[in-house]
Amino acid sequence: MALFKISYFLFLPVFFHGLWMSVLLTSCQEEAAYVKPTYQDINEAVYSTVTVEPQGYYTVYPAVAGIITQRLVEEGDAVERGSTLFQLDNSQPKISSDIARLSLETARETYRGDATLLKEIAENISSARLKLKNDSLNFVQQQRLWQQNIGSQQLLDDRRLAYEIARNELDRLTNNYTRTQRDLERQLASARNSYTISTINQADFTVKSQRKGKVYEIFREIGEAVNPQVPLASIGSATDFVLRLKVDEVDISRVQVGQKVAVLLDAYGEEVFLAKVTQISPSMDERSQTFAVEALFIQAPTRLFNGLTGEASIIIQEKKKALVLPTVYISKNSEVKTDSGLVKVKTGLANLIYTEILSGVDTSTLIYETAQ
Repeated sequence: MALFKISYFLFLPVFFHGLWMSVLLTSCQEEAAYVKPTYQDINEAVYSTVTVEPQGYYTVYPAVAGIITQRLVEEGDAVERGSTLFQLDNSQPKISSDIARLSLETARETYRGDATLLKEIAENISSARLKLKNDSLNFVQQQRLWQQNIGSQQLLDDRRLAYEIARNELDRLTNNYTRTQRDLERQLASARNSYTISTINQADFTVKSQRKGKVYEIFREIGEAVNPQVPLASIGSATDFVLRLKVDEVDISRVQVGQKVAVLLDAYGEEVFLAKVTQISPSMDERSQTFAVEALFIQAPTRLFNGLTGEASIIIQEKKKALVLPTVYISKNSEVKTDSGLVKVKTGLANLIYTEILSGVDTSTLIYETAQ
């Protein structure tokens, strides 16, 4: 009888009570190798490459062009939302901001100050109102006298004309006040907006963090010229990481949110970590013909680093205690070699290591290697 043994472990996980197990059986004799179908857990999985990335990871870009005059962080530093990262040369925006501030102060003084144009017009209105009142009384009094045949027509006409001139002057000053007030309000609003914009523009030269986290990389140094297309640094969560998977388009229809993922990271050798699919991109990357899938660790390594790479198997289906054979013993035509010759078998779940046998052979059948 042939003797055979476990030669090595091959990565393709079988989830059973939290353990992942897989075995490839080969003969250690020159005789024909054989196996018997056995009952064990089996799964079907979709392969993917994987990259570890901090949650909320983003690249920092300046809002304006300038020269870096200060760098206030180092790689590995913890930052808060709003922490200053870089300071760019802002001498010109500061001059513009100072000019805008002076213009705003002038506009505010013109509108609200003690010697404002509106105050002068208001005083003229007050004088015109008194004059109108006086001319109105004189005109009314002269009308009464004229009705008593006292005075002359010329005097009455003069009093009427003085009254109408005073009334028109009051209307003119009142309209002038309204128009001037409106113009000054516009000027004040314009000066305020200009100052606000200049302040914002000046703030653009201070590059701040958009979130709480950790500085992972710094790409530019003091003295370097930068613009909005030049990256300055990268920032992400210091404690929480996500897995970025790339799934081929032929497999993406089988991947769903919530499925388990077995992860092998190059930095941790053959240690397997468990994760779960949390997000699937609806659009395909035309260059790689893959879909981006995001997963979160259920069982994570004790230490993680940005950019760690590895492989992952997204578990599509699982079955407990299925009758299985090593996949290498089954031909492309779904036939196996037995003592009775080639036997057609019906298969179910399959992976690189095992294939489920639904019918054709049982646990007592000896299965021999056959050419594929």
